[in-house]
Amino acid sequence: MTGAAAPSSNSSGLAAIVIDAQAKILARTAASVPGFTGRDLEPGRFLDEADTPFGEAFYECVNTVARNGERRFERRLESEDGSHAVDLWFQPCSAGQPAADGAVVVVIEEMQPDAEQGERHNLQNILAQVRGLVTLGQREAASISQFASLLCDRIDVLIAVDTLYADGDKAPLRAVTEKTAHAAGLSELAMDGEDLSISRALALPLALILHEWSSPLARHAHATPDQPPIAVAWRMEEAELLIDWTEAGANEYAGRASALADRMVEATVYRAGGIVHERETSEGMRRTIRLPLA
Repeated sequence: MTGAAAPSSNSSGLAAIVIDAQAKILARTAASVPGFTGRDLEPGRFLDEADTPFGEAFYECVNTVARNGERRFERRLESEDGSHAVDLWFQPCSAGQPAADGAVVVVIEEMQPDAEQGERHNLQNILAQVRGLVTLGQREAASISQFASLLCDRIDVLIAVDTLYADGDKAPLRAVTEKTAHAAGLSELAMDGEDLSISRALALPLALILHEWSSPLARHAHATPDQPPIAVAWRMEEAELLIDWTEAGANEYAGRASALADRMVEATVYRAGGIVHERETSEGMRRTIRLPLA
């Protein structure tokens, strides 16, 4: 008997851009933006000057942030020749004052008419994660530029990990960890663990947690080539997944958990009946995640 086709990853056709109130690009995700050329979407350019096949409809969306910072919407945009379409998700954002000083623009490649329900559901999960990142990021950032950088880095993590699930709903934990570290800017990572796979539903929030722990070390740690700044080991104990996280090259930035990391731990680990144990050593922070998978 032939099984149903596995849902594909939707993140390959998704990208995000953060603009200020004048539609100037502050940051963008690394992914290619559907319907655009990267040359026109570099930070520092004005998004409403980008070369786009969508005509005035796109500019109307972009300029909304300047006219009415409280408006949030989703819209389907079709190219003027009818050959291309994207879904655009637009949300005003702010960090500090004024109340609305920018906007997040998420551009999504149009899904095929025959796309399975699972694919659409996965895409909605990704967008729900992005909405959560927007909400929390506005609270923790001191400026719209800082918010833009943090948000796009985090969405890059979601995109990188989600692409591992193009062939199904399970992916190796090793690959998830590696993708997360690379997205954070860590080229070297020590990993040790058995060959086990985790679901997309667990991988995305777990990746965000690991990314938040990784980012300060990626920027500030001074580890040697034979001693990567982070070592991650995992194993199963009966029906529980144990992930041991060890930092090297300790400094004043190491071990600092962001508000997002704390929230994701609470929403992902604690609600599932797991725990996170932290302890500081002379070398750096050590953390253990114990998460029931049954």
